[in-house]
Amino acid sequence: MRTLTALLTPLLALAAGAQQPTPTAGRTLAAPVAKPVLCAPVGASHALNFTPGAPRTNTFVSTADPELRKFIVYVPSTYSTQHAPYPLVYMFHRTGQSAQIAMNKTTWNHAAEVGEFIAVYPEALP
Repeated sequence: MRTLTALLTPLLALAAGAQQPTPTAGRTLAAPVAKPVLCAPVGASHALNFTPGAPRTNTFVSTADPELRKFIVYVPSTYSTQHAPYPLVYMFHRTGQSAQIAMNKTTWNHAAEVGEFIAVYPEALP
């Protein structure tokens, strides 16, 4: 669970456009729910690597799980922080497939473009 939380944190920031709530039409948006206690990342940086309209591979390591974890992120080409928040959809593939195979054999990237969501393909450990 801690490993999934460590993966979710930078992706949720991307989906939210990394902006704080702002007043809208005379009302203020609700403050975000309290952040869960996260396991500490290991290493110098865990910045999310993404290019709108193209799949990008990312990796991370956490103190809860010392294995290097890989995931592919597909951000729609129309991505804009002004349009945030964006839904996140995780495509969990079955055993024996890699994240790359799952991405190549599905139409989730196209669906992300049409539905304007961020698609994430986590890589399972062997």
